[in-house]
Parts: sequence; C-alpha cells; structure tokens
Amino acid sequence: MKTENKKYYYPMRDPNDPTKVDLIEISEEIYREIGPEINTFRKREQRAGRCVCPSRFIWKCDMDCALCEYRAVGNRVYMQSGEDADDLFENIGDERADTERTVTDSMLLEQVLDRFRELDPDADKIIALWAEDPDMTVRDMAARLGRTKSTFFDQMKKYRKEFKNISGQNAL
Repeated sequence: MKTENKKYYYPMRDPNDPTKVDLIEISEEIYREIGPEINTFRKREQRAGRCVCPSRFIWKCDMDCALCEYRAVGNRVYMQSGEDADDLFENIGDERADTERTVTDSMLLEQVLDRFRELDPDADKIIALWAEDPDMTVRDMAARLGRTKSTFFDQMKKYRKEFKNISGQNAL
C-alpha cells in the first residue's frame, strides 16, 4: 500500500488582483507554525463581527483583512460583485445597536440585582462569594452562609425563576 506525503498550502494573494488567492505549497513545519495563528486570528475577527468569511472559504485567510472580500465595513458587508450573499450576513450591527444593547442589559442587570436584594438579605454576600470564587459549589456557598445545602439550592432555584420573569426570557 502506497502512502502519499501530505501537502500543506498557504494562501497567497495575486498582486494584480488582491481578491484572487492562489495556494502555494509550504513545508509542514511552516504550516504548523502559521496555521494556528491564522485560525486564531480569523476566529477573533469573526467573533468581533469584522470577518464574515463563509466556512467553505476559510482557506483563503492570510490575515490581510484590508484586502479580503469577506471583511465587514461599518455596518455593511463588503462583497465583490458576483459573490453569492447567501453565505454572508447582509448587515452587521452598528455601534448604536451595541450601545443600546449594553444599556438595556445594564438596566436588566440592575433590576435583577435589586430584586435579588429584596428576596435574600444575604444577596450582597452571595454576589461577593461568587465574585471571589466563580467555581464555588452550592454546598460550600451554603456552608459559608450558614444554610443547609438543600435549602440554599431551593432558594436559588426560586430566585432564578423570579429573574426569568423579570427578563421575560430564559436568559438566566
């Protein structure tokens, strides 16, 4: 049985047409060095809403967003003429939408915290304990507050239900 050597490629933009990408063969060592860096960069840009590259074209990513046809510009996606928009977002949220959501989320959080303080006299202690150790178990939390685990767990379950009513959705 014949085994073939695996080939590795790097996307190289055409100097005359930056939207055209050719693949050049590279060594495995170079690929293992730059491949993860490219993937990390692309994912960060996608999460930030600056890259809307469809998964079938991720092989084109060379981290040169200024020349990429899948970069998001403002609240519109830049697309080359003739590109199929089915795989791309038509609009990316603008800064006003982000600001509005931040303000709305902040107001909702304030309502939840106020209601939590009304429901439980130790609300600020609970918040401080969670801030101190987010991985603290219910048992440890209950012990630090001088409550039984089952009582504390039931109270937290009741509070979550109350908070869902405030938010109007199952976000918590």
